[in-house]
Amino acid sequence: MLFYAVFLPLFSVAVEGKYYTVVVKTSDSRWAGTDAHVSIRVRGTTGNINNRELDSNTNDFERGSKDTFVIQDHDIGYVKGMDVSRNDAGLLPNWKLDYVIRLL
Repeated sequence: MLFYAVFLPLFSVAVEGKYYTVVVKTSDSRWAGTDAHVSIRVRGTTGNINNRELDSNTNDFERGSKDTFVIQDHDIGYVKGMDVSRNDAGLLPNWKLDYVIRLL
């Protein structure tokens, strides 16, 4: 029992992370929305955030919508780029992405 009392505080220390806010804009053209799962990979000057599925509900990635997501991960330095992908899930998986930006 002494083992847990001595080492438990070491495991309960929170790892400092950073929050990244990403805005995903779906095109306003016909059939632009998607029911697929959308993932993002963020590339930075000191590391990357590997593919992270953007939590979506039934109203995300609809035609003309702007969806905002907050990603918490380790500090990757300055953001150099983002790779966005989708799978073929859902009834209408095609998607017309307008833009993706990172808010400061």
